[in-house]
Amino acid sequence: MRCFIITASVFLCCVSCRGTIMGGENLTLDFTKEKDSKTLELGEGLKVTQEGLGIADESSYGLHSHFTTAPMAVGTAWRTVRELSLTGTLKFSSPTGKGEKATSFMTQVYVRYGPDKKHWSTWQPLLPNVLLIDFSPKPSQQFPERPKIEGGVFEFFGDLEVPGIDIRDYAQLLREYEQLDVPWINDEEAAVKWMLKKQPDFFSQHLPFIGYIQFYFEGRFAAGVWITGFNYSTLWSVGGMHQAPKDPEARKKSEGPWRFDATQPMEKK
Repeated sequence: MRCFIITASVFLCCVSCRGTIMGGENLTLDFTKEKDSKTLELGEGLKVTQEGLGIADESSYGLHSHFTTAPMAVGTAWRTVRELSLTGTLKFSSPTGKGEKATSFMTQVYVRYGPDKKHWSTWQPLLPNVLLIDFSPKPSQQFPERPKIEGGVFEFFGDLEVPGIDIRDYAQLLREYEQLDVPWINDEEAAVKWMLKKQPDFFSQHLPFIGYIQFYFEGRFAAGVWITGFNYSTLWSVGGMHQAPKDPEARKKSEGPWRFDATQPMEKK
């Protein structure tokens, strides 16, 4: 596996209304730029250049490979997300050089979720929405009506939902945390740290919320066809009812997206 740098910007919008928080994330990655950084994990035979992401050996007809995005935070730091909807787009450049050999580019998109960047669900397939990625001047027998374009997009969508059986024990521990003398009983980040001191392996047995998502792309990469960018958007809602914190600073410290990271050492107090 090799890692390359890409440019990314993340936007988080949350609105509290009548006890409900509605929010979402939007992330755009430009695969033609190596500065300003997010990390991709590339499968064998792929590379990133100024043209985008594609086959390292451009003399090859094509190969089957994959790439994975870095984990991306979902929700707020004090109230976790249990379900969400998402849409996304992969962008392609028109073929160059050996690109006349390319007849199509096919990829399957998967997503997984986890609470802490360490423990994850299985990869779940997302559904294609619009497929406009054929560079062939002639339709094939298998796909007689494929559009003929120079470059294109691949749009996908799907939903993620945590099953109730994974939430049950977590919800019970949250209720126990609410009985403690703590700065803010509704701060789930603080509650998670308390839980893991009691049960260090809790997330090995339960995945009770969506703290992070990660995308995995797998398919046949054609020579001369470059993936130039990736964008995704999420939409979710969570209960917003809560008690005011005893310590006003506790709320200020919990602003922003979910951030508990089990790959980093936990702070000791």
